Amino acid sequence: MQKLKEVITGKSRWNGLLSYISLVEENKTSNPNASLDGAKSILETISKTILSDKNISYRSDESVGNLVKLAFSSLPIFTKFSEIEAEKSKAILNAFATISNSVGMFRNDHGFFAHGQDLQSEKFDRYLLDLAISSSDLLASFLIISHAEDLKDRKRVYYEENDEFNRYIDETSEEYPIVKGIQLSPSRALFSDQDAYKEELLIFINEKINLIERLEKSENFISTRSICSSLIPLRDYLTENELKRVARSGINNPHIYRILGHGYTRGLFTWVIKEKSSSLSAEELSGLEIAFTKKLY
Repeated sequence: MQKLKEVITGKSRWNGLLSYISLVEENKTSNPNASLDGAKSILETISKTILSDKNISYRSDESVGNLVKLAFSSLPIFTKFSEIEAEKSKAILNAFATISNSVGMFRNDHGFFAHGQDLQSEKFDRYLLDLAISSSDLLASFLIISHAEDLKDRKRVYYEENDEFNRYIDETSEEYPIVKGIQLSPSRALFSDQDAYKEELLIFINEKINLIERLEKSENFISTRSICSSLIPLRDYLTENELKRVARSGINNPHIYRILGHGYTRGLFTWVIKEKSSSLSAEELSGLEIAFTKKLY
């Protein structure tokens, strides 16, 4: 479950999954039936959490396949499809449900904790076990990643998921409030009003997205310089994905790389290379360095 562990690192709200992950990993060889039980429970737990976050109801006896399908269908990646794309998405959702139901059925038939099976129950075929666990790992990771990026329709927002925004609020605020003699960070104080926190968070995210999209599509030098000047105050609060988009825009857009040696454009992209090279792939870093050789001024 390596992918899932990487996805939930630093996200304390998902710490409850660690016991299931341990169950999966520690029992693959000695007790594969128990391992399968954990894989099914991971999908079930994540799906229920996402649905609860969005205030979407589900039956207490809902199958794991239906839970996963409900969770996936609530994500923007599916809700924003056109009518034709929506038909195709149904096939994808049904495939997710089938995989998840299969994990659930295997678990019910073979799971160590399922229906009081005895210790001598037949070991689950190891190849199928690997397939079931890998499927669970990928589906679980995708659900968490997609859900983390979907704020608009969520009833609940989690402080620890928004490090860039929290740092932005803390580092750009002049006052640190004191409550009953305890000094709070501005971001923690804002989080005490979740509606206000969510509103400001969406403004912050949308501002970054808007600037990056404009940079990617910039059609002249004046526009590029203006956008870069607006991005510089936000550069320390870019996510890794946002940073990569900025870097790729400098590689691909001639209205950027031709003025990489000038003013605000130089300031932004030189910072990317010097301070954030570890966040870029070797290909991205090389591409950006080559882009600098193409500059006109």
